[in-house]
Amino acid sequence: MSPTSLRDTFLAQVVDLLRETFEGGLPGQGTQYLDHSSGIRSTLRSLTAEQASRRFEGHPSIVAHVRHMNFHLRVTSEWILGDHSRRDWAQSFEPQSVSAEEWPKLYHLGANRQVMHRAIKP
Repeated sequence: MSPTSLRDTFLAQVVDLLRETFEGGLPGQGTQYLDHSSGIRSTLRSLTAEQASRRFEGHPSIVAHVRHMNFHLRVTSEWILGDHSRRDWAQSFEPQSVSAEEWPKLYHLGANRQVMHRAIKP
């Protein structure tokens, strides 16, 4: 297999893995690591902003982890495209709470998913 076709095969698998991560498995197809019908968005959609903002035993809230996921997707895309500047990873978890209006926009992860998809598209 040529390096180009190997790269294309790898990137196609990454795109498929990202889709499964956020949207869940496709009907009639197996999944790589999720339950068929669940993806991160459907799981997060079931939570209210108040629930997602709650911290348990001093650990970061779900909101904090979602903010970090958004940050990571954006930074990884920028890295792939050549921006290797330093980042404040610890700050990417803040703020740890969200309003009811902000929550759907945050957990959708849409813009950063699209940026990542464009960055890795062959």
